[in-house]
Formats: sequence, structure tokens, C-alpha cells
Amino acid sequence: MTRSVIKYQTNISSKNLAKAYKIVVQNSFSNVRSINILNQLNTFYRISNVDVARIQEVLATGRSGVVNYENWLYATMRRPDFINRMTLFVARMLEDGVMDTDLENSAYSLDENGDLKYNWKLDKRFSIYASGDEKNPEYLK
Repeated sequence: MTRSVIKYQTNISSKNLAKAYKIVVQNSFSNVRSINILNQLNTFYRISNVDVARIQEVLATGRSGVVNYENWLYATMRRPDFINRMTLFVARMLEDGVMDTDLENSAYSLDENGDLKYNWKLDKRFSIYASGDEKNPEYLK
């Protein structure tokens, strides 16, 4: 967690890191059976080998009570891994303009089937190219 808070070897701004933590925390505590943008990004880019929904599912379907300690130990080991990696990934996407705090205006979204889709025209890295302004000196870059 310390490495993500200090933006370990990155040029991510503190502002975008705080926004990323908010996005990740809000989207991490969802129904186990629901599909959200973070789960799909995690699956597509293989950011972490487990996600919060999977941890919740294991805890819900495992043995209950005190004898469920193996699942709780596993969850406490994996949950920070997912949250920290996903936070740095989302912060990088915010920094680059790929994602917006309003997830509706992000380059990545979910279609009606819950599949991840990418719209390069909403990616701010390509905004000049998407505008079609050939007179802009950055256009050919």
C-alpha cells in the first residue's frame, strides 16, 4: 500500500491517485454476481490474479464461522494486492486521459452484455487525431 500511496516510480499526480482510490473502492464493493468495469479491466489486462468479487464469492460459498479461517487469510492476502494494483492502473488511466471520474465519458465502457469495449475517440491521448484537425501541429505526431 505504501508503494501505491507514494506512487512508486511513477509520475502520477496525488489528485489522480486520490480519484483512483475513490473509483476502485466504490466499484470493489459490489454484488458478487454483478459485472463492473474494474472486473473487466482486471480480466482483460491481467492486473491481479484475483479480484474482490472472487474473494467475496469464495467467502460466501466456503465454510462459515470460525472454521472459515483459511478463506479469510487468503482474502486478507489478496484483497490489498488487487486494490493497490488496480488503484495504480486506474490512476495511470486518469493521468493519461483514458478514464474519466465519470465512467460514462471514459474510453473504456461495458456494452449491454457486460463485455469491455474501447472507444478511441474518447481517449484524450488521441483527441487531436479524433477531432480531424489536420492543421494542428500535433496531428501528425
